[in-house]
Amino acid sequence: TLPNETELNRLKQIFKENQGEDKAVILDKELNEIKKVSIKSLVSSVKKLDEIYALSIDGTVTTPILEAAESAKCQLIIAKNFSTTETKIKLISP
Repeated sequence: TLPNETELNRLKQIFKENQGEDKAVILDKELNEIKKVSIKSLVSSVKKLDEIYALSIDGTVTTPILEAAESAKCQLIIAKNFSTTETKIKLISP
């Protein structure tokens, strides 16, 4: 499902707040922060969680990040760059 306008605006706001930090924000269905982690530890952090709704990434989304996100049932990823777009996850550029 596509994010509605409210969700999209909230995601963009979260993304903007974290720009320049080289961090990823893991979000639940209400777009509340579950955890903020470094890009380096994102894959291992996501693998420890059963279910996440969205990711806001201040960096490039790589294949390992996408694979971890898919296994955690992630629905949305907002990021500046995507090294691959081979996924069912909805990818958003701010």
